[in-house]
Amino acid sequence: MTSAQLLLPLLTLLVAALVLPLLKPRRAAPFALAALGLAFLLWLPLTASVLHSGIVTYHLGGWPPPVGIEITADKLAVFFGGTVFLVALPAAFGAAVDLPAAVPERALPSFWTLYLLLVFSLLGLAEAGDLFNTYVFLEISSLAACALVASVHRPANLEAAFKYLLLSTVGSGCVLMAIALLYMVTGQLNLGFLARELPYQAPLYPKIVAAAGTFLLAGLGVKAALFPLHTWLPDAHASAPAPASALLSGLVVKAYVVVLVRVVWGTLGQVFLTLLPFKTLLLVLATASIFFGSILAMAQVDLKRMLAYSTVAQMGYIFLGLAAGNVTAFTGAILHIFNHALLKGTLFLAAGTIIRRTGERHLPNLIGSGHTCPTALSAFSIAALGMVGIPATCGFTSKWLLTVGALQAGSPLLAWVVLLSSLLNAAYYLPVIILGFFGHGSTGEIRFHWDRVPAGLLLPAGFLACASIVFGLWPSLPLHLAQDIAHQFFL
Repeated sequence: MTSAQLLLPLLTLLVAALVLPLLKPRRAAPFALAALGLAFLLWLPLTASVLHSGIVTYHLGGWPPPVGIEITADKLAVFFGGTVFLVALPAAFGAAVDLPAAVPERALPSFWTLYLLLVFSLLGLAEAGDLFNTYVFLEISSLAACALVASVHRPANLEAAFKYLLLSTVGSGCVLMAIALLYMVTGQLNLGFLARELPYQAPLYPKIVAAAGTFLLAGLGVKAALFPLHTWLPDAHASAPAPASALLSGLVVKAYVVVLVRVVWGTLGQVFLTLLPFKTLLLVLATASIFFGSILAMAQVDLKRMLAYSTVAQMGYIFLGLAAGNVTAFTGAILHIFNHALLKGTLFLAAGTIIRRTGERHLPNLIGSGHTCPTALSAFSIAALGMVGIPATCGFTSKWLLTVGALQAGSPLLAWVVLLSSLLNAAYYLPVIILGFFGHGSTGEIRFHWDRVPAGLLLPAGFLACASIVFGLWPSLPLHLAQDIAHQFFL
C-alpha cells in the first residue's frame, strides 16, 4: 500500500461526520454504520502492511518533519486501532436500536456525528507523530466524549457532562503546559526529533523537563481516570447511553494510555525517567486505583456506576504493568488494553439491555433479572468472569502476565496486589450473576424465557462476549502484538 492510504480511514470518518448533520434523522444510523464499516475495511490493509513490512508514515502536503505533520502507523497504532473497531462497530449496532428510545429524533444526526468524531480522534491519537496534533486529537476526543454524555437530555447527564468537561479541560491544560515546556527546551514537536534532541538539552534544564513530566502525568492521569484524578468518570460513564458508555469506558480512557506510552516510553526515554521518579509515582497511584476503585465498586447499588468504578480499578492494572519495570508486565499492560476494551464493552452493552428490559438499574431490584433476560445476563456473566480473571476468558491472560511480570521484576507485593484485587472484583461481580440467575424476583418464581428486547441490542453484547472467549482460548494474535509493542517501547 502507499503511505497516502494511511489517511483513508481517518478521512472516511471525518467526511462522514461532517455530512451527517445534513441527513434526515432516520438515515443517520445507516449512514454512520456504513462509514464505520468502510473505515474498518480501509484499516485492514494498513494493519496487514504494518505487520508484514513495518512502520508506515505519511507527511501531509509533502512537507517532511520537523516542519511538516507526520502521521505514523506502527504496531501500537494498528493494535489500538483494531481494538477501537472491534468495540465501536458492535456498539454502533446497539446504538442504532437503542438510541431512538433514549435520544430525541432531531438529535440523532448530532449523536452519530459525535460518535464518528470520537472514533476518528481515537485513531488519530494512535497515529499522530507530533505533540501538536496529539493535542488536537486529544481535544477532539474529549469534546466528543463530553457531548455524548449530554446527548440524553436529562439533568443528571448535563451535570455529569459539565463535570467531565471541566476536569477534562484541566487535564488538557496540563498536557498543553507539558508540550510548551518540552518545546521550550528542545525546539521540537515531532516525536522523532524530540527523542533525538532531549538527551542533549535535559541535563541543561532538568527542572523544566521534570516539570513537563509532572504536567504530562497529571493531564493524562485526569483523562485516563487514574486515582485520585478519576472523580469525573463514575457520573459520566453511568449516565451516558449504554453504547456511548461502552466507548468511553472501553476505549477513550485507554487512548490516553497509548499517548502516555508513545510520548514517555517511546520518545522521552530513559533521560526523562531518570529526572523524575515517574515509575515509582505511577506504581503508587496504580495500586491506589486498583484497590480504591474495587472498594468503591463494591459499595455501589447502581449497576452502571458499579461498572464505572470497576474501570478505575482496571486502569490501575494497566498503569501498574507499565511501571512494574519488567517486559512481561509491560506486555500484560498492553494486552489488558485490548482485553478490558472487549470485556467492558460487553458489560455496558449487556447492562444497557438488562436496564432496557427491566426498567431497573438499582442492584437490589435486579435480583432475578436472569429469569427475564437470560441472554443479556449470560453475556454480562462471561465478561464479568473475564474481569475477575477466570481461565478461558481473555482477562486471565493479561492478569497472568501482570502477576508473572511482577514476580520476575522482584516485586511479589505487586503480584499480591493483582491477586487480591481479583478477589475484590469477584466480590462485586459474582453477586450480580448469582442473584440474577438464582435469586427470586417479586413473584418468587423462576421462569426463564427469551429476552423481550430487540435482537439488535442482544447481538452486540453477545458478539463481544464470544470474542472474549475466543481470545481467551486462543490469545496468540493480540498476545504476539502486545509482546512486539512491549519490546519496542519498554525501558
